[in-house]
Parts: sequence; C-alpha cells; structure tokens
Amino acid sequence: MLWLGLLPATMSFQMGVVVRPYVAYSLTGSAAALGLVSLANGLPMLLLSLVGGVAADRLSRRAVLMWTHIIFLVTAVIPAALLFSGHLELWHLLLFSLLQGAAMPFNMPARQAYIADVAGRPLLSNAVALNNAGANFGRLVGPALAGALLAVANVGIGLAFGAMAVMYLVALLTVVRLPDVRRPSSEGHVDRLGGVAQLVEGLRYTVSSPALLALLAMGAGMSIFGMQYQTLMTLFSERVFNVGAGGLGLLMATAGLGALAGAVVVAAVARVGRPGALQLGLGVAFSAALIGFGLAPSFLLALVLLAVVGFCSAAFMGLNSTLIMSNAPPYLYGRIMSIYMLTFAAQPMGALPLAWVADVAGAPASMVIAGIVVLVSVAGIGLFYAPYRRVGWAISTSRSDASTSS
Repeated sequence: MLWLGLLPATMSFQMGVVVRPYVAYSLTGSAAALGLVSLANGLPMLLLSLVGGVAADRLSRRAVLMWTHIIFLVTAVIPAALLFSGHLELWHLLLFSLLQGAAMPFNMPARQAYIADVAGRPLLSNAVALNNAGANFGRLVGPALAGALLAVANVGIGLAFGAMAVMYLVALLTVVRLPDVRRPSSEGHVDRLGGVAQLVEGLRYTVSSPALLALLAMGAGMSIFGMQYQTLMTLFSERVFNVGAGGLGLLMATAGLGALAGAVVVAAVARVGRPGALQLGLGVAFSAALIGFGLAPSFLLALVLLAVVGFCSAAFMGLNSTLIMSNAPPYLYGRIMSIYMLTFAAQPMGALPLAWVADVAGAPASMVIAGIVVLVSVAGIGLFYAPYRRVGWAISTSRSDASTSS
C-alpha cells in the first residue's frame, strides 16, 4: 500500500517539476524565475530538514505522511482554481512552492523510516531499491504527462494542475489506509529524549561516522549541481531546441526512462562487492553525459545523452541512499535521512547561479559548468578521501555505536 501510494504522489511531484517552471517562464520570460521557483521550494527544506527527521523518529510516521499529503494536495488544488479564475501570478507559484517545500522535509524522512519499519533490516536494500524504482517510474510518466497536458491549447496549464491534484488525492487515500506501525520496544529511548536532544544525537552520530560523511558529501555534489538539469530543462525546450511543451515532456520522460532503468539495475546489484567504486564510476559517467547534453548539436542526440544522465543519476543516488541507511542504526533512520535531505534542500544553491549563467551565456553553458562541478566534486571525494574508499555494507545495530568518536 505504501508503494502504491508512492506512484501517484511521485508522478504528481514530477509533473510539478515541469509545470511550475514552465508557468513561471510563461509569466515572466526570464530564466531567473526558474531559479526563484526552485529556491522557494528548497529554502524551507533546508531550514526544516532536521526538524522533520526528529518528527519521523518521535511521532507516528503514518500521521506525518498523512498530513504532508494533505498539504501536497492543497498546493495543486488552489493554483488550479487561481488559474481558472484568471488570477494566477508568479508570487502564487512561489508561495505554494514554499508550502510544498515545508512539507517535504517531514514527508521524506518519515517515508524512508516507514519503509524500514515495514521491510525490516534483512530486506532493507531491496525495499529501498523498490522504492527508488517506483519513484523513477513517476519521473518517467509524470513529465511526459505534464508535457502532453501543457500542449493542450488554452487550458493546458489548468489541466496539468488538475491532474496533479487528483494524483495527490489518490496518494492521500492510500496513506490513510496504512497501519500505524509501532517501532520496536528497544527504541523506546527515543520517546524519553527531548526533541533537541534527539537532534543532537543524530548530528553527533553522523559527525562521528566517516562513512556517512563521505556519502553525504557525494550526494551533496550531485544534488546541488547535477540535478539542476531538471530545473533548467524548460530553457532547452524553448530556447535551444525550440520544441515547445511537447518536446519538454519528451526530454523529461527520456531522463525518467533512463532513471527507471538505473533504479532497476541498482536493485539487481544491491550487494555489489565494491559499492564505492561503482558509485564513483556512475558519477563520472553522469558528468560526461551532462556535459555532452549541454553541447549536443541536435535534439535526437540530446535525448540519447539525457537517457544516460537519468540512468546514472538514479543509480548513483539510489546506491547512495541504500549505503547511508546500511551504515546507520534503525533508531536513527529518520534523523539520518533528514540530514541527507539537506543535500536536496541545498539544490537552490546551484539553481540560481546556473539560471543566471543561462541568462547571460546560454543554457548549454550552464549544463557544461554543472557537469564539470559534479565531476570535480565526485572524483575528488572518491579518489582522495580515504574513508570513502572503505565504504561498504556495514550495518550499525546498537545504541553504543552512537558514542563512537572519529
């Protein structure tokens, strides 16, 4: 039930990744507006991520999922109503991006921790891989559907917001039917600690673990700069290839198809002997494909390279999520994943400067710069940070691990 609810929710979220920047650009004609929408979505994630992790470990994870899905529903329903009434403006998009961004840091850690509650430690890597496959299926279908709806004359944007609302409603109905899974009694210490103490406990454990620090750093480089190709894709459809909304949907769907394949491959090799080496290779391949996409002379070649970009990014990030949870104890899942979410929340740090580069020097230049930054960061950590080279499938299971010092 959790997995089935993930599908429409992810599809709707990925539609929003296409629809909101498209509407912002339509209203203003400025690439900077794309960066502002991304900033509005990411800023509350950055501010609330750690709080969301404490909530995931302290409150009912089912209740957290339910209330965040209600907020997601609101962020699609009201913009649709404003659009059909002729009152939708850029500040509305920024406001609802802020609201969605405020709910996301509570939703994601709770979902990841709930997955572990349902699957248990022996099946954790498979469950995380299945979750990632479902998320990437949404990345495949959502943008394609968004592009098809946006291409409908006169009412396309309204149809897109309406479809997003229906999908969030379906996801909410599945969450309501989930059982309120109880955490094991051995984790009762969580409830006896205050919120601040729980937050400090999670941070202390992360800082004391070189493996987690290395994995978080790898994820940060990819999230802040690598994943910006999604935010800036509107520029490639409108300015570079001149393919319109339908082409935008095709570009995003191609990346989603590659991502779905990447998630499936990670599920198949979830226990590869040297996961760090595999992740490093995926990061280098991603960087090369992203640079190639920025320089692609034709739309067809761009699609091929974008499929490689999607494959490598999904495999890289899926492997990163599994390794992070494998190197953390169960009672800290929510807090560790919320710290990991900070890397996603920091995406606007890359979105705004890359959008500025796109306005000044063109969208291709922004993608080349993004690819180079990811290559330098991933290769630097993978080759020169010794703890990363020792990253494996080590699983911490006791509270005493939290007191281990660096």
